Amino acid sequence: MDRAEFQAVQLVLAFALGLALGVFYDVYRVWFRGAHRRAAKGLGDIIWWLLALSLAAGAFYRINSLSLRAAPLALALLGVAVQQGLISPWAFPLLQRFCRAVGRFLGWLFELLQRAVAFLLLPLVWPVELAFRLLLVLARLVRRVTSLFGRILRWLFAPPLRLARRVGGAVKRRLRRLLAATPAEQAEEPVDDV
Repeated sequence: MDRAEFQAVQLVLAFALGLALGVFYDVYRVWFRGAHRRAAKGLGDIIWWLLALSLAAGAFYRINSLSLRAAPLALALLGVAVQQGLISPWAFPLLQRFCRAVGRFLGWLFELLQRAVAFLLLPLVWPVELAFRLLLVLARLVRRVTSLFGRILRWLFAPPLRLARRVGGAVKRRLRRLLAATPAEQAEEPVDDV
């Protein structure tokens, strides 16, 4: 290949690089610009610029050993302009539909995979669920037994507690009278034998 053919191939490759960058931008618009969060859009912008820069640098390295010349750069920009001005208006809606269809298909495939994994794990889930239900029944049984035991203890100790409360109340009243009375009144009061 002589020098003129080599330069023509370089220029065609630069134009193709511009078309590829335009298509890449359309793909970016479909995937990242549809996001409603500002952080996702910002992250998408950063990722797109880094990938586009690395794609352009790699292509220019292959085309002309990364020597920046005006003609390849101009043809790359012309390729982007042609793609965005002529091809993108009718190709972008098709790309959106295609990406939505791929997204639905991948969602359906993921759901199918989830169901298959759930079906395969079903023999493991049954014993775990059975053990969990048995533990729930055991917890209810323990709760009922402790409640019953508490009621029995209250029933058994209710009369002694009432007697202790009466005796305690009488002792409190007697102590209050003794503490409130003067020493002369205490000497006059008869001592009760209980």
